Amino acid sequence: MNQYMVIITLPEEMSDEFLSFIPQQRAHINRLLEEGVVWSYSLALDRSKLWAVIQGQSKQEVSRILDEFPLRKFMTAEVVELAFHKTRISPLLAVSMN
Repeated sequence: MNQYMVIITLPEEMSDEFLSFIPQQRAHINRLLEEGVVWSYSLALDRSKLWAVIQGQSKQEVSRILDEFPLRKFMTAEVVELAFHKTRISPLLAVSMN
């Protein structure tokens, strides 16, 4: 499996229709995080961009995953294959040998 950085641009003005899909988007992302498909998901403070690290076999597979996002029709996305993606392990998740 490969990892891809997905750079998502959101609309400048968020319509009521866009806003109505946010709860569905959050639930969908949470499910993908639990399944290990999405490794990270971040939103810019000004809400103009999202960044996600997604695991997949190919760019085409990642594009298919993006097509299932409830907010897909409101966003543009660039998919970039990563050489690696490192994250800090939370102290709460670290395993204790005691």
